[in-house]
Formats: sequence, structure tokens, C-alpha cells
Amino acid sequence: MLGELDMDVTGKFSVVTGGGRGIGRGISLMLARNGAHVAVADVNLENAKRVAVEVADLGRRSLAVALDVPIRSPPTAWSGN
Repeated sequence: MLGELDMDVTGKFSVVTGGGRGIGRGISLMLARNGAHVAVADVNLENAKRVAVEVADLGRRSLAVALDVPIRSPPTAWSGN
């Protein structure tokens, strides 16, 4: 489980892409446990909704958003050029 942050996020608003499962879910919940409100964005809206409920259960504002963030062409640094 992800733990405490080195910065104060109390009352801040965050957007977590890929927040519907895995590491993104963990980050969404860590931010909420540390006081942030979270928009959970994921390609799978049902997963995003489930995590948004978990965030709300921690007493934070939450929003589930269907979002796909594809990599259309890798940055030059990724291609080795």
C-alpha cells in the first residue's frame, strides 16, 4: 500500500489517469488518504466509478471520468534518437 506524501495535498484537486486499477488506483487512494480530492480517469468507466466511491468513502470529493490517453508517437528520447 502506498503511504504518506512528502507534501501537503490537503484540499488540493488531483487527476489520476489510469486510476481505475493497479498503481493508478493506489495513487488515487493515497492522494485521498492524504487529503486530496480526486478525479479518477480510466478507459474503463466502471473501474473509475468503483475507485471514485472508495475515494468518497475516505471523505474526499471524487469524480469518475472515462478517458483514454494513448501514446500516438513516442518522444524522441524514447526512440533512442
